[in-house]
Amino acid sequence: MSISGSSHNLIASVSLLDEQQTIDRIFTHIDEGTTDLGDTVWREPVENYHSQERFDAEIALLRRRPVPFCPSAGLSEIGSYIARKAAGTPLVAVRGRDGKVRAFINACRHRGMQVASGSGCSRAFVCPYHAWTYDLEGKLKAIRGPEAFPEVNICLLYTSDADDE
Repeated sequence: MSISGSSHNLIASVSLLDEQQTIDRIFTHIDEGTTDLGDTVWREPVENYHSQERFDAEIALLRRRPVPFCPSAGLSEIGSYIARKAAGTPLVAVRGRDGKVRAFINACRHRGMQVASGSGCSRAFVCPYHAWTYDLEGKLKAIRGPEAFPEVNICLLYTSDADDE
């Protein structure tokens, strides 16, 4: 890396490796048990690892930006899903019947229980608490014992169910 410019305006120019050079460099490091090292040592203040204020600011930043959650190849089949936390929020990403990938907060709207864990393939997500059932598009489709939940009218939750069988 070379540095050019005045002391007020330093510009770093970096020569980037092409794809094959990068692959060769990685394999060389693996074979030799080495890694790339910087020109200087970075010393992160210890208090940064214990600061709730800094943590909250970083989480807020992550929530404002798109963050990669999983590779689309990980959701190759209809019903494939991956559930994990992102920026402290439990999410589930799933490939729907229409082939589109969607992500939802991984929680039943009734008691907040997670409806998926890890990864797999499913035709629906069922809450382990009261068996509320959600389709691959995130719609509440069934409630076991609906008489116990008179305030919830599934028919009124969605105005279009054209994709139903």
